[in-house]
Amino acid sequence: MAEFTEHYHLKKPEDAEYYDVADFNGNMDIIDAALAGNTGGAEAADKIGEPADALPETVFGKLNGYISADGKGVRVIKSIQRTVCSNTGSANNVAIRPVDPERCIVLTERLYNSSEYLLSYSYDLKADTLTAHVSGGSTQSCRIGFWIIEFY
Repeated sequence: MAEFTEHYHLKKPEDAEYYDVADFNGNMDIIDAALAGNTGGAEAADKIGEPADALPETVFGKLNGYISADGKGVRVIKSIQRTVCSNTGSANNVAIRPVDPERCIVLTERLYNSSEYLLSYSYDLKADTLTAHVSGGSTQSCRIGFWIIEFY
């Protein structure tokens, strides 16, 4: 049975459970609502900032903006980093700042795709490496962006 975070009631699946995309989407809706309701909506978060930020103008500041009953701030996100992988016909190994893969989510974005090239992609996240596997139907190029978000 899944557990929930104390403050935002985000669903945390157990290690032996399969991860349900609906749970992930539900967590993202809760985070989005908390960010939008904090100070001025999503458009106010125009920069990422630093993990210790308390400024509501940054993404970290919005996420760290929850104040617990004892008056202390609560930090939710430890780090955010972004990398881009291009198809080279084999796995792309990209060095990243060290993370705990068990405490991360990875969001992807298609940055460039020439004429229906991309058929599929997947990735493996290790402590200091992201390996992207891109498959396609021709020798044209494709670029995928990866946002690695590590939680406390």
